[in-house]
Amino acid sequence: MENRNAPLLATWVRQGLENLGFQIACIHLGEAVIIGELNDERISLIQEFLKQSGLELIEEKKLRLIEHIKSLVIDYARSGYQVQEEKISSYLCRHLEHDYGYLSTLFSSFENITIERYLILQRIERVKELLIYNEQTLSAIAFQAGYSTVQ
Repeated sequence: MENRNAPLLATWVRQGLENLGFQIACIHLGEAVIIGELNDERISLIQEFLKQSGLELIEEKKLRLIEHIKSLVIDYARSGYQVQEEKISSYLCRHLEHDYGYLSTLFSSFENITIERYLILQRIERVKELLIYNEQTLSAIAFQAGYSTVQ
């Protein structure tokens, strides 16, 4: 469930789903575990209930896509000079076969951070690793992390 709020919301969602005939194993913020088979008809019923409530059913496919974006951004940040002639947007589109606008909006809505900001944080983590574990010059580290200069 998207739009995760207080425990009151979880209680309200539990009652609503139970009123629709669903058995709930547990509910915690952002997630409801339903007992039994979920066919397309039952999923549609849940989606309609949540939509009327101003909530949204998050598909596992979207979550996997976000994890794939994260993985690719980390790979991109670690590749340094080897890949960085290609923009992150092109890199992600090429690997994921989705429009960058869609990827960016999806990522930001779930992670509350832009892909670009996430990339910057990953590059910083890479630089910290290289500073701690390598005996290289700052120029070499900057180059490995995909920066053009030390400054």
